Amino acid sequence: MYRQNNGGFSMIEVIVSTALLLVVTLGFITAAAAGGKALLEGMKLENSWTEEELLAEEGSLKESLLKVYFTIEDQEEGDTMEAVEVFEEYRTPGSGEDYYRHR
Repeated sequence: MYRQNNGGFSMIEVIVSTALLLVVTLGFITAAAAGGKALLEGMKLENSWTEEELLAEEGSLKESLLKVYFTIEDQEEGDTMEAVEVFEEYRTPGSGEDYYRHR
Protein backbone atom coordinates (compact mmCIF):
# COMPACT_ATOMS: atom_id res chain seq x y z
CA MET A 1 0.00 0.00 0.00
CA TYR A 2 1.10 3.47 -0.81
CA ARG A 3 0.62 6.33 1.62
CA GLN A 4 -0.98 9.55 0.32
CA ASN A 5 1.11 12.70 1.02
CA ASN A 6 -1.07 15.67 2.05
CA GLY A 7 1.82 17.96 2.95
CA GLY A 8 1.65 20.38 -0.04
CA PHE A 9 -0.84 22.79 -1.60
CA SER A 10 -3.40 21.69 -4.14
CA MET A 11 -3.39 23.17 -7.64
CA ILE A 12 -6.58 25.19 -7.02
CA GLU A 13 -5.07 26.80 -3.90
CA VAL A 14 -2.00 27.89 -5.87
CA ILE A 15 -4.15 29.32 -8.70
CA VAL A 16 -6.45 31.23 -6.33
CA SER A 17 -3.58 32.69 -4.28
CA THR A 18 -1.72 33.72 -7.47
CA ALA A 19 -4.84 35.42 -8.84
CA LEU A 20 -5.39 37.27 -5.55
CA LEU A 21 -1.77 38.42 -5.49
CA LEU A 22 -2.10 39.61 -9.10
CA VAL A 23 -5.24 41.64 -8.32
CA VAL A 24 -3.62 43.34 -5.31
CA THR A 25 -0.43 44.09 -7.25
CA LEU A 26 -2.37 45.59 -10.16
CA GLY A 27 -4.31 47.76 -7.71
CA PHE A 28 -1.08 49.19 -6.28
CA ILE A 29 0.40 49.75 -9.73
CA THR A 30 -2.76 51.53 -10.91
CA ALA A 31 -2.81 53.78 -7.83
CA ALA A 32 0.88 54.63 -8.24
CA ALA A 33 0.40 55.45 -11.92
CA ALA A 34 -2.58 57.71 -11.16
CA GLY A 35 -0.59 59.51 -8.44
CA GLY A 36 2.36 59.98 -10.79
CA LYS A 37 0.10 61.38 -13.49
CA ALA A 38 -1.49 63.84 -11.04
CA LEU A 39 1.98 64.91 -9.87
CA LEU A 40 3.10 65.56 -13.45
CA GLU A 41 -0.05 67.58 -14.19
CA GLY A 42 0.58 69.66 -11.07
CA MET A 43 4.16 70.32 -12.14
CA LYS A 44 2.97 71.42 -15.59
CA LEU A 45 0.57 73.92 -14.02
CA GLU A 46 3.22 75.15 -11.60
CA ASN A 47 5.77 75.72 -14.36
CA SER A 48 3.38 77.26 -16.89
CA TRP A 49 4.36 80.90 -16.66
CA THR A 50 2.84 83.37 -19.05
CA GLU A 51 5.00 85.80 -20.98
CA GLU A 52 3.72 88.67 -18.83
CA GLU A 53 4.74 86.87 -15.64
CA LEU A 54 8.22 86.21 -16.99
CA LEU A 55 8.57 89.84 -18.00
CA ALA A 56 7.32 90.94 -14.59
CA GLU A 57 10.05 88.85 -12.98
CA GLU A 58 12.58 90.93 -14.90
CA GLY A 59 10.58 94.13 -14.54
CA SER A 60 11.01 96.88 -12.02
CA LEU A 61 8.83 97.03 -8.93
CA LYS A 62 6.79 100.19 -8.71
CA GLU A 63 5.73 101.75 -5.45
CA SER A 64 2.00 101.10 -5.76
CA LEU A 65 0.08 98.16 -4.34
CA LEU A 66 -3.34 96.91 -5.29
CA LYS A 67 -5.33 95.62 -2.30
CA VAL A 68 -8.53 93.65 -2.74
CA TYR A 69 -10.75 93.23 0.32
CA PHE A 70 -13.16 90.32 0.69
CA THR A 71 -15.93 90.06 3.28
CA ILE A 72 -17.96 86.93 3.94
CA GLU A 73 -20.97 87.12 6.21
CA ASP A 74 -22.57 84.04 7.75
CA GLN A 75 -26.25 85.00 7.95
CA GLU A 76 -27.22 82.14 10.25
CA GLU A 77 -24.56 82.75 12.90
CA GLY A 78 -23.92 86.43 12.29
CA ASP A 79 -20.16 85.94 11.89
CA THR A 80 -18.11 88.05 9.51
CA MET A 81 -14.80 86.97 7.98
CA GLU A 82 -12.49 89.33 6.14
CA ALA A 83 -9.54 88.66 3.87
CA VAL A 84 -7.11 90.89 1.98
CA GLU A 85 -5.23 90.01 -1.20
CA VAL A 86 -2.23 92.20 -2.04
CA PHE A 87 -0.76 92.64 -5.52
CA GLU A 88 2.47 94.46 -6.37
CA GLU A 89 2.69 96.57 -9.51
CA TYR A 90 5.55 95.94 -11.91
CA ARG A 91 6.62 97.73 -15.07
CA THR A 92 7.62 95.23 -17.73
CA PRO A 93 10.71 95.97 -19.78
CA GLY A 94 10.28 96.38 -23.50
CA SER A 95 6.55 97.01 -23.71
CA GLY A 96 6.48 99.28 -20.65
CA GLU A 97 3.09 97.90 -19.60
CA ASP A 98 2.10 97.62 -15.97
CA TYR A 99 1.56 94.19 -14.52
CA TYR A 100 0.21 93.16 -11.13
CA ARG A 101 1.60 90.10 -9.39
CA HIS A 102 0.21 88.40 -6.29
CA ARG A 103 2.35 89.04 -3.26
